[in-house]
Amino acid sequence: MIKLFLTLYFTFFAGLIFSVIVVGNLLGSITESIETEELTERALSGTFGLLNESLKGLDAEQLNTKLAEYKQQFPPLFDIVEVDVLKPTAKERKRFHQHKIVTRVEKDEEKLKISGDDEEVTVHYYQLPAPFSSQLWQTNSDFDITINQWMNITITGHKMIRAMFYMAEQGFYGRPVAEWKQHLSKLQKRQRFPVRLSEFADEKMSTNDLKKIKQGEVVNITQGKNIVTFAHRIENTGYVLVFEISEVPWLLYHMIYVLLVALALLIALPVFLWVWPLWRNLTQLQTAAEHFGKGEYDTRVPQSKYSRLSHLSQAFNVMAEHTQRSIDSHKELTSAVSHELRTPVARMRFSLEMLDVSDNNDDKKRYIQDINTDIEELDLLLGELLTYARFDSNSGSMTMQSQNIRQWLNDSM
Repeated sequence: MIKLFLTLYFTFFAGLIFSVIVVGNLLGSITESIETEELTERALSGTFGLLNESLKGLDAEQLNTKLAEYKQQFPPLFDIVEVDVLKPTAKERKRFHQHKIVTRVEKDEEKLKISGDDEEVTVHYYQLPAPFSSQLWQTNSDFDITINQWMNITITGHKMIRAMFYMAEQGFYGRPVAEWKQHLSKLQKRQRFPVRLSEFADEKMSTNDLKKIKQGEVVNITQGKNIVTFAHRIENTGYVLVFEISEVPWLLYHMIYVLLVALALLIALPVFLWVWPLWRNLTQLQTAAEHFGKGEYDTRVPQSKYSRLSHLSQAFNVMAEHTQRSIDSHKELTSAVSHELRTPVARMRFSLEMLDVSDNNDDKKRYIQDINTDIEELDLLLGELLTYARFDSNSGSMTMQSQNIRQWLNDSM
């Protein structure tokens, strides 16, 4: 009992640990995938494009003015740096020429101090348009990804999300509402995620979120949907600009169910490995018992010292061996007794017939004496049968004593 309990307990415990490790690694890889692919490339590329578009027709002095304005909106590391200062590799230069973002993990103490990070900070670079193409936009993305106990994902961007809305909304200001659709169309083409313009009543959101939006805050209105959605009110209007920044992978969106299924399967595997040999041994025992019940008394259960039912199999085999030996012994005894009984019974029948027809008293006495002799022989046979029965029952104990074998043989002959 203790052996079975400990085996099942440790099997279950090992399956639980294994499932936690597997699901944890899976969750980490999905989160990392969202952070690098969904947010950096999709979210920032459109914003960098809007930054470049805002520089058209500006001179160096006006560029500095714009930079000062944008620094108030973007994360702490937002700045313009020279390409040569960055010392890009050939691969990075190629990405700049293709109007793609270059991402670096920086450990510069000054950058760490500005960003507030401890060991390293992820910095993104994007090339400015002509005539400023020797310079790069520089910013750090302050996106945070959190997953609660129900596996719901929350992405917050702090200043970066606000800066993205700030850049996108510049085209709405100073224009009549009738022309907003034209600017929205440009945004939809530039951004690499869906953008829409809605009235308050058209967006499903909680009362608290609506209150925050009316106060001018950027609000995550995802609310259980599989697309991370942010909304911000266009100042002094009844409209909100909505960014569907990242689609949560199906696996992560249904992670609570995936986790339960994975946990059940990963625990079921070691439990199955534990139950399978037990079930196999029970099946062998059941099959052996059925064959034995049909009269196949030479049936035995295969034994293994590693089997959890080795003691039960051994007990069955001992029982089967004893039963087969008893049955074989009874068969032999029955055959021998039937032969031995036939002779004295036949003599007794003959003596009785002769006694019935004989008139001679001496002959009658002789026949009666023969019958008594046969009866004594039958009594001796019955005594031997009882002795065999006692031996077969394995009851009692044998008394050992010395015997004169010559005399014993003479008496037995």
